[in-house]
Parts: sequence; C-alpha cells; structure tokens
Amino acid sequence: MLAITGFVFAASAIIWLWNYAKKPYSTLSKYKNIPVPKGGRYLFGHIFESAKHEHISRYELHLFSELGPTFGIVEFDTAVIITKDLDLIKEVYFNSSKTFSGRRKLFLRKWMRYSLVDQEGSEWKRIRNLLTPFFSTSKLKNNLSLVNCCCKTFIGHLEKMSYQQGPIDVLSLSAAFTLDFICSSAFGLQVDSQRDGDAGENGTLLTTLRKLTNLNFDDPLVFICFTFPFMSPILEFFGVSMFPSGFLEYFETFVDQIIRERLNSKDKQVNMHIYHIYSVGLTREEILAQTLIFVLAGYDTTSRTLTFALYSLAINPEVQEKVYKEIEDTIGEQESASNEKLSNLTYMDMFLNETMRCYPAAFRIDRRLTSNIQMSDGTALKKGTSIVVPIWAIHNDPQIYPDPEIFDPERFSPEESSKRNPLYHIPFGIGARNCIGMRMAQMVIKMALVDVLKNFVLLRIDETTVPLKMKKFTAFLQPESNIYLGLRRRTS
Repeated sequence: MLAITGFVFAASAIIWLWNYAKKPYSTLSKYKNIPVPKGGRYLFGHIFESAKHEHISRYELHLFSELGPTFGIVEFDTAVIITKDLDLIKEVYFNSSKTFSGRRKLFLRKWMRYSLVDQEGSEWKRIRNLLTPFFSTSKLKNNLSLVNCCCKTFIGHLEKMSYQQGPIDVLSLSAAFTLDFICSSAFGLQVDSQRDGDAGENGTLLTTLRKLTNLNFDDPLVFICFTFPFMSPILEFFGVSMFPSGFLEYFETFVDQIIRERLNSKDKQVNMHIYHIYSVGLTREEILAQTLIFVLAGYDTTSRTLTFALYSLAINPEVQEKVYKEIEDTIGEQESASNEKLSNLTYMDMFLNETMRCYPAAFRIDRRLTSNIQMSDGTALKKGTSIVVPIWAIHNDPQIYPDPEIFDPERFSPEESSKRNPLYHIPFGIGARNCIGMRMAQMVIKMALVDVLKNFVLLRIDETTVPLKMKKFTAFLQPESNIYLGLRRRTS
C-alpha cells in the first residue's frame, strides 16, 4: 500500500511539474504573430541560450535583428514578450497601464511585499502619492546642503588619493559616496563610508548593499527563486532568503531605532525620508518596505551611473574637457552649485544622457498582465504574461542609434533629440511607474561631477578596462571587475 501511495504521489508530482514547465510555452504558442526563438528548455526557458552571449541584453539585441521588433521568450516559469515596438509600448505602459500594473514576484519577507515596486492597483497609487512630495522641487533644493557635505568628503578622499598617484577604484568610491548621501537624506545620519568602508559603523549596511545589488544566477538560491517562485511560502517558513543572513533583522532594528530617536528629538528633520514616510501615516511594515527600497534603488541607480559617468569622462578626454569648460563658464569659482546653475549645464545633461544610453543601471523593465486583455490590434494576451522593454538593447540598437559603440553626447543635442522618439531613451523607466527618485539621483550625480571636475582631471591608465565587460546574469548592469582610473589635480 505504501509503495502504491508513493508511486501515485511521484507520478502526480511528475505530471504537475510537466504541466508547470509547459505552461509558458503554451501561452506563447497562442500568439501566432509573435515569433519565438529556438533553444528553449522546460523549467529554464531560453536562459541557456542567453548565456551564450556576453550579457542577456546582447541576446535581446541579437533577437531583434533575427526576429523583428517584437518576439517571445520563456524565462523560467514566465512567458515574456520583448518589444521595441512603440505602439505596443504605449499600449502597455500608458493606455492599458491599470491592466499591466504588476511585476514579476520574488519570494520576499512579508513586510517587503508592501514596497512601492511590489504593489499594484489602488495600493500602489496610494503609496506613490504619499511618497511623491518627498521628491518635490522644494525638497530637492533643501537636500542640496546634504549633497554638498557628502561631496566635500568625496573630494577630500580623492585629494589624498591623488597624492598617492595610484589607480583609483571608482566603483567602490562612488558606492560609498552614495551611501553617505542616502544615510544622510533617509535617516539623518552623518557618516563617512568613504573613509571607514566595511569596518565603519555602517559597514554592515554597505557590505549588504553590495551583495544585494550583485545578485547573480550563479548563486543556487537566486537560481531556485527564479525557477520555482511557487516555493516562496516554503522557503520563507524555513527562514531562507536571498538576503544575506541576519540582514533583514538588522535592518528592522536599525529603522525602528532611527524612528524612536528622531521622534524623541526636538529636531524633526523634515527633509529626512524616514520621517516623511512616518508622518504620512504608513504602517510599520510599509515604512520598512519603502525605506529599504529607497536605500536599495537609490544606492544602485546613483552609484552605478556616477561610476559609469566618471569612467566615460576618463576614456573620452575631449568630452571631459567640454564638460569642464561648461562648469567653468556656468558655475565658475562658486564653492557649490545651486539647483538653477545645475539646470543650466546643458552639455553635462547631454553627456549624462549618453552615459545612461551606454550604461543604463536597469537594463530592462517589465510589466505583468494582471488580467486577460485584448490589445488594439486584436491580439488577446493572457494573464501572467510579462511585457519587457529591453532598455539596453534599445539604447544600443544601430537602427535607432547609428554606431552605438561610439560615445557621442551630441546624440542628445536638442536638434538630434527632436529627430528621435523620446521612448527610445528610458534609463529611468517609463509611464506612471517610472523611477520616483529620478530627479534626486540626477541632482546628486551632477553635483558630484561638478566638484570632481573642478578639482581633478580623470585619466585612463593601464589598469582601465576598455571596453567594459559586463557580468552575464545580474539584477542590474554590473561591470565584470572593478573600474580603475587615474587622477591628476587641476592647477589654476
């Protein structure tokens, strides 16, 4: 009897697994006008095919040339439609944004499911509306002093390094600079991660942030999470998480302590992110979730874009000179730049747009269909299908950007930009769910670049990797190794 029961259980499990593996292929087969490349494997989809390329974005770019502007692939358990077709993008991200309001889920601790990026429908709208005032123009102006303080620390460390005349690891420095600003704006903490590194008071936070933004499919746990998302409740029950051991407990304690200290303080620090989200009436779980996503998203987007910007300046000295000349003409000898002065740095804007074209921090965005829908062209899409806009592949498509491997800020001059649909440059996402902290990230990066270039010349050295190679399977665009540059102090 026991043997029969075991046989029935095993057979049922095999049948269930077979149907589970077939489901995304069955979904794509219903879309007759959407081509699907060969090479998909049950349970894993086209992941192994993408592994044959330098990066998954290279695979997407290759499929554009092979299959056209829209195609379907399978990623683990999900049917994915990847497109650069403007009509489809507008339909998904603007016209039908309520239906395409979700994103693919990972297993997360319960309170993390309250984060803005994980919410859908009315709950997403409620939280987004409550958080938006923190990123208003007036709040950004009030944050200038915090950025200036972090920039002074940043320049001080670069000053010391310039005397040593050795290679500068700009990836680590940019990460520490960004964490200093986030600790200041989010928690009201004055720290110096640039000096203390992993050994400092906030070393746990810095170390963990590095690990979190370096999530890689080489990690068996990460691989399992994407392959079998239905195991979420089981993994959570046993305390298994993609997050480093003890981090979530550490973060909960850290945030609770900050809230208690700030509420008991006479200085309420209204510019502080955590005080703002507490004051608008979010629950403790919602506060924890929004704070973590603010730290994670702000840290990654800002630090990586700053790193890639410094790298691009060093390997393009003629561009660096133009950016510096504009800073001199616009800001001059002022110790710090005002928001108005920053907005007048038009060539720097062109330079940053080109940097983010080449190296978008998020190399793709996706929306998950929360119910069945019929598109305007008659295509019936099934609930659960993901529509992906491959940012890097679009930014590097020679049909959109001729000679995409050439770094040319002139692509983003007013004249050239007017010839191109704005949806072909989307480093911060598109639609209602675009990056809420976009303007803050841009302000921090521009202020850092102004201070760096007023004091130093960035140099390409023997240790500088050209061109950069990216890790294959990461949550964000990641260089394969550290980025080293040289530094020379400017003389008046």
